[in-house]
Amino acid sequence: MVRDSSNNVYLSSSKCSTAGAVPIGTISGVNDAKIVKVGNDYYIAVRAGTSLKYYKVSGNTKDSLGTITLASSPTKYFYALDGMGRLYAYTNDSTNPLKVYNTNGGLIGSVNLSGVQGLLGLANRA
Repeated sequence: MVRDSSNNVYLSSSKCSTAGAVPIGTISGVNDAKIVKVGNDYYIAVRAGTSLKYYKVSGNTKDSLGTITLASSPTKYFYALDGMGRLYAYTNDSTNPLKVYNTNGGLIGSVNLSGVQGLLGLANRA
């Protein structure tokens, strides 16, 4: 992933260039990002403050899978992608803050785990 001076984020095969890269979007204030390759697809989560954007890139096609609002004072440990590209996020939902999203952006499920401080994405489970 590469971000230029205009806050445009790209998926690129180069660490320093956007030439031939797939544009992901313009995201201001990026704190961190995670990326997982599954077959020929890439799943990307980009955090800017409490806003987490979830994407799928197949070839030169980018699909936005949604924007999630993370719990207050988020860190890079408030979300994870597993080895299948699913997104796990600790959200601002006071009833069931821990949410799991499928690779199409749909919610798989949610749960209330009192005291959750962070997540760790594993190959098939978290």
